[in-house]
Amino acid sequence: MTDNELLLSISEIMDKKIEPLKKDMQSMKDELKEDIQTVRRDIENNIKPDIHKIKLDIENNIKPDIHKVKLDIENNIKSDIHKIKLDIENNIKSDIHKIKLDIENNIKPNIRILAENYLPSAKRYEMETNKIEALESDIGLMKKVITEHSEKLQKIS
Repeated sequence: MTDNELLLSISEIMDKKIEPLKKDMQSMKDELKEDIQTVRRDIENNIKPDIHKIKLDIENNIKPDIHKVKLDIENNIKSDIHKIKLDIENNIKSDIHKIKLDIENNIKPNIRILAENYLPSAKRYEMETNKIEALESDIGLMKKVITEHSEKLQKIS
């Protein structure tokens, strides 16, 4: 057998072996096409209508509700927040004003009085300390003299 004959023989054998595989592949391909068609029909007949219903429900029910909530937030809550903000600002300003007045009218004058009296009082206390020490010394001396005189009187009597 020549090389060409051998190749031709191998080719024929291969064709015989591949032919069933081709048929199997074609059969699988056809089944797959049928499955895809079935899935497409299911999507068209079952899922799309459900999605359409959901979409309509969202458009007809949920969107208007969301719009109402949004309007309520914009109209009511924003105005409430604005009122609260103004009230807080006014109260804080009023409280700050009261505190400033209290500082100006009560605290500052009292501090000024304390400061004005502190130094002179401190100097006066310093001067009086020396006098007190001298008085204590004099009283101590007087006690000794009185004690001595008492003893002398006791002896005399």
